[in-house]
Amino acid sequence: MTDQQIIDALIARDERVTRQFLFGNCRPLFLSIMRSVFSYEVDYDEFVNEFYVHLMEKDSYRLRQFEGRSSLYQWIKVVAIRYFIGRRDRMIENESEQSLIDKAAQSQSVDTERHVCAKVDVERLLKNMRNKR
Repeated sequence: MTDQQIIDALIARDERVTRQFLFGNCRPLFLSIMRSVFSYEVDYDEFVNEFYVHLMEKDSYRLRQFEGRSSLYQWIKVVAIRYFIGRRDRMIENESEQSLIDKAAQSQSVDTERHVCAKVDVERLLKNMRNKR
């Protein structure tokens, strides 16, 4: 299928093409986006479902914006990254054996460690700067 045929099938809500494209063909692309955008595990099905809803909003407005100036996969990559960067704090993590209390404590210790490291780096930079005044 051509890129435009895939877009047309998605707009027509062709279940077979939609499932094959989003859950099959785009899987490596989506997994790469999930690793680069999120700092925690995100459920693949949730990711795809939320992205599909985003594409289909307002009578498939976003899908209709595809003009074929790039490959469909490149276009999907750009749209998905832009969308999920704004949503990264609102996606639900995979189920975990670790309790939320442990996660909060771990998060605070990492933040404290980052804060100390940043403070040391800033102090070192300021000491190395020449004061021409």
